[in-house]
Amino acid sequence: MAQANPLLSRPLPSQSPESGREIRRTVLEALKESGQLGSLPTDLDQVAEACGVEMVSDSAQLRHKYIQSLSPRRQEKASGVFEKLKGIADLNGGFVWVPDDRSPKTRAFAKAHELGHHLLKWHGLPSHAAHLDGREDMQRDVRDIFEREANFAASELIFQCGLLKERSAKRNSNTTTLQCPVNLSGRFGASFQATIIRYVETASAPLALGIYYRDSEGPCGLGCFDFWRLFTSLNLTGDAWKPVFPGRIDPAHPWTQSSVSNQVITGKTHGLASGTDPGESCATPFRWEAWSNSYSIFVLLRPAHADTTAGTSTATSTSTATSTSTATDAS
Repeated sequence: MAQANPLLSRPLPSQSPESGREIRRTVLEALKESGQLGSLPTDLDQVAEACGVEMVSDSAQLRHKYIQSLSPRRQEKASGVFEKLKGIADLNGGFVWVPDDRSPKTRAFAKAHELGHHLLKWHGLPSHAAHLDGREDMQRDVRDIFEREANFAASELIFQCGLLKERSAKRNSNTTTLQCPVNLSGRFGASFQATIIRYVETASAPLALGIYYRDSEGPCGLGCFDFWRLFTSLNLTGDAWKPVFPGRIDPAHPWTQSSVSNQVITGKTHGLASGTDPGESCATPFRWEAWSNSYSIFVLLRPAHADTTAGTSTATSTSTATSTSTATDAS
């Protein structure tokens, strides 16, 4: 009897679709058949070839091939749509198209997303013979179930199911830190944001990640950051700990210190989370880490008692911050 792949049984990320387990099984089979399982970053062209899917990057070639297949009434409309597309999966024609004028990491996710439509056979229903995907179709909060499934399949292809968690554990066995996904993002050929989110969502420790985007239009100008979205680890459930992130942080906030360098900033404070009453401040100390790229700040919160690392250097208040290390992977 063949031994079950341990990656298949690993916990799924906290925001997986209902079909997540079946998608993981399908992706694992594709990775094995193409010889890409364990090979990083995933060569999506090799996976596509093994699955009988043609990768097309020449937009002129695809325009002619696809538009000419439409009725004359739809050809003019399709020509305009092409300018807004990030990718196409033609399930009948057996090809994927992604424009070649994007950054490598942006193209990788778009290619993986379109390849996901091909791998998930139920996406080939008569009414879904082709998927023409724009930017909104590749957002995490997209409502269309097929697009959510294709996004998850793309993440599974890039991070090779549970392999990110496995590599993270080898690199950083004692504690959870933002530096780990920052360093690993290049290894997986993924964006910092995607790697950090995946890292948090599959973590065993109780974690909360808040992402802030730079505000270029508000009264603070480029100095302020607005809260975008919250992501949590699998075991952050119930009312034991509810993370609360400020809606906006200004230049005086210690988290913004990470935006002036490529370093992880750490600190320790009270009052960043609440119990069952949203207005009740929590007396338990919390550790935080902040790291920035050119346009956003990532803030990781965890209860201090969950940090089992001895001798971890942290600040003792929100007015003090310590830079711990320099990221080795830039994009």
